Amino acid sequence: MVKNIIKLLVLFFVSFSLMANSDDSLLKDAKKAYSRKQLKTAIKLFTEYSSKKPSDGEPYMYLGYIYEGQKDYKSSIQMFQKAVELNLEKQNKAKSLLKIALFYKYYQNWHAVVHYGNRYLKYNPSDKSARKMVDAAYSRRGSSSGYHIASDSKPETKKKSSHTSSKPAKKSKAEKKPEIVVAKKKKTSSETETKPKSKKPSKWKLSLKYYEEGKYQKADKILSKLIQKKPNNKNYLYKAGLTKLKLENYLEGIELLEAARKQTSPKDKDLLYYIYLNQGTTYHKLNFLEEAINRYKQAFSYKHSIIPMKGIMKISYLMKNYDMALNSANTILTIAKDLDAMMHKGLAYIQLGEAVKGYTALFDFEDIIIEKYEISEDIPAKYHEGIYQLGIYYSVGNLYRTALRYFRAVYNTKKDTEDYKYYVGKAHFNLNEFELAVNNLQEAENIPEANYLLAKYYSTTNNMEKTKEYLLKAGVKNDTYWRKSKSDEYFKGLRENPDFITFIYTKGNIEKDLEKEDVPQNDSTQKTEAEKSVDQ
Repeated sequence: MVKNIIKLLVLFFVSFSLMANSDDSLLKDAKKAYSRKQLKTAIKLFTEYSSKKPSDGEPYMYLGYIYEGQKDYKSSIQMFQKAVELNLEKQNKAKSLLKIALFYKYYQNWHAVVHYGNRYLKYNPSDKSARKMVDAAYSRRGSSSGYHIASDSKPETKKKSSHTSSKPAKKSKAEKKPEIVVAKKKKTSSETETKPKSKKPSKWKLSLKYYEEGKYQKADKILSKLIQKKPNNKNYLYKAGLTKLKLENYLEGIELLEAARKQTSPKDKDLLYYIYLNQGTTYHKLNFLEEAINRYKQAFSYKHSIIPMKGIMKISYLMKNYDMALNSANTILTIAKDLDAMMHKGLAYIQLGEAVKGYTALFDFEDIIIEKYEISEDIPAKYHEGIYQLGIYYSVGNLYRTALRYFRAVYNTKKDTEDYKYYVGKAHFNLNEFELAVNNLQEAENIPEANYLLAKYYSTTNNMEKTKEYLLKAGVKNDTYWRKSKSDEYFKGLRENPDFITFIYTKGNIEKDLEKEDVPQNDSTQKTEAEKSVDQ
């Protein structure tokens, strides 16, 4: 089995290498066309390459430069935004982030300037002019209006924009939600009314200030009054919904978000995306899984982001809908090289009975994990299921030392499960570390194989009573262990005892009447019976 997997993996990597060479050639041709100002050809080739390598940000960066040269700034900035969310060299990512920040500075979208400017400063912290730009944007960002999605990445500053997606203080496994920042739009009459010209901050701005400072009770009080005056204002309803979620009034929060949705135009895809995303993560947190999937799907329909798709993937796997989990993982991997998706892809394949494909995906996942964390307790808990499955793989392959390293890495999340105790005990048993083996196997009493291993151990100490006890526990749950015990070398010494022979052949029911010839009286006869049993 292992040899077959290795052969398939070699074939896979050879094929992958050939495909990679072909794709690299396509990218080179695209760059040549770009350098020769053959822009139509370059656009075609970069687009073709990006469809084959959807996780590579480089073609989008070049498309950004092309559209910028054509003065199609909207398309240009969209390409740069795609580029920085995908795989891109640090130097190119920094340049692209600065370009996006400068673009938003021109249009006075101060929240976006803060967001992308801070991301840029992570790469070039000594850039004083960029630092001044970000500092100025912080002081001016209250003057923006409307909604705009900056990116799907985590916010990289401690301050948040005035319109942020809800992130409950303590999450279980729900994904962190991206920021919503304010984009400059033409003011409607209703928006003008909410922003009086007096120097005193408006109630709306004050509620946003309290929200940013984490004073959710105060923000909630102001927003409630604003909604009483303007019950159809989508901004008030949306922000009030997020505030309720922060206060852990989840159902009220969902209702307010739903009210905001009803007041939102279908054209406002950004806001609708975040409304559905926040509803999805809240339902997910509350364990209303069908509702959560429904909202995640709606969010994804407005923006093809990995965040809602990861929610669908995790819930599907949890609900044992492995086909949906696999499809979701594959969708994510067309957008970005995501570790979580790589892991779930492998796990889903294994659950669907396609072990070769499953472990192939997990080996790719493993390579990145080792590079980032080594096999250690530093591996985040969300990746433990994949590490655990790899530990089982190495255990089945008799690589018990390696398996134990992987099991130790997931100790904190798996230590209380019988399954974990069994695999750890089995590894120690096969390494002749019997004390550690017994300690773990005794805590996996509902697993027949664990009881059988304990019976084998006690047979080495000539403890007839304990051997019978655990062999009976194993045999009651799986009849195979009675047959195995007839030839297992561990029981060779005890099989010299007629009482033990009778125990095996009566399957623990020693009061059962058997004809004398049915019960072998010594080990040599028993071996013959075992051979016959195996032959059958």
